[in-house]
Amino acid sequence: TELVYHREDTLTYYIYTREIAHSAGTFIGLCYVFNSVLVTDFSFLFDVFEDTITNIVVIGELLEFTNDGSLSTKVSQLYTKTEELQRVSDYMNSKLSSLGRYAEKLPAANFAISNTEWKDFTIDEVAEARNVVKDYSNIRIRKGKDYDTASLKGYAQKLRTQNDEIKRLNDEIFKQKDEISTLEKQKKQIKWVLFLMILIVVGGISFYYYAQDKIQIIQNKSDKITELNKTIDNKNLYIQSLQSDSAILADQLNTTKGKLSTIHSELENMISPYLYFNSWTSTNYGQPNSKSQMSYIFYAYENDELQIPYFVSSEGGYDYLEILLRRNGYSTRQLLKESGTKSGTCSYTFSANDSYQLIVSYSKDGSNNHNNDKAGVNHFYIYRPIVNRLLQLSK
Repeated sequence: TELVYHREDTLTYYIYTREIAHSAGTFIGLCYVFNSVLVTDFSFLFDVFEDTITNIVVIGELLEFTNDGSLSTKVSQLYTKTEELQRVSDYMNSKLSSLGRYAEKLPAANFAISNTEWKDFTIDEVAEARNVVKDYSNIRIRKGKDYDTASLKGYAQKLRTQNDEIKRLNDEIFKQKDEISTLEKQKKQIKWVLFLMILIVVGGISFYYYAQDKIQIIQNKSDKITELNKTIDNKNLYIQSLQSDSAILADQLNTTKGKLSTIHSELENMISPYLYFNSWTSTNYGQPNSKSQMSYIFYAYENDELQIPYFVSSEGGYDYLEILLRRNGYSTRQLLKESGTKSGTCSYTFSANDSYQLIVSYSKDGSNNHNNDKAGVNHFYIYRPIVNRLLQLSK
């Protein structure tokens, strides 16, 4: 299998090619095109395309399993299956419609590198490919094994096991038929000998019992062949049952994925994994013994992460930027108190689901002003892992 990334202006192409049968030299290819979107996780793309191949095989309109569990093409011209092609396209759209952390906005092209230059990697070097994808317009990643999903491998193994059993039973039948043929010849010879030995009474009795024994052996072999034929019939019925179960499971899988897609859309419309707040800058410049502050009220969940980029330019040790967090019904926690010329990011992880009040203030004493005599916070936000996890689970 091979995954190729190609960029043309604002369009990014992701082309997946898989060899179906080495001896026949047949391949199947899938391509997905984005506008101004860069997918950086090639392992995720391999998973999506391999899952799509499994879906195509399960439906069985374009690809199918042979009796030995290998893949084979079912059509020679794809245009004869336009409805199936549209279904595959819709399926890929459902898998790639919400990329989340797997993608980002397409950066400007790096004109220091020719757009005809290629970079080649193996699947073990996928991290290196991710590091250079923003600079190169052409990247190829090859994967030589483990490109079948677990469900595809399991179905193929069942087919191989069943066909091996049928082959073994057919070989057994062929062997039994040879033995019957040999015994039939012996039976004819025995009858001729019996005809001759009628003239010899003592010898005739001996040959009579010999003939009866051979006849019983033939009868036993015939009974065994009958049992083997019944076993083959039962195995064929079991294979038909497996094929019927597979079609039912495929329908259930599509129904479940449709429901999950609906749930995912509803979750995205209900709540975002990020909660953003407006920036704030102090307004008490040059005012001794004064305080400028801003209050933010919100609801947070356990394990939510608060990230506050801040800055302060003041008289060190006297004029302070202070950030306080007050939980509903609990004492106030001081997250930051800084003076002088400083900037950075204040972080905090919430320990419980509750309502909170964030208070940002800049306090001045009665002495002189120093530096810019200002402080504030830039666009800060709360990241909600539990919401992001729910969105991931609903995909």
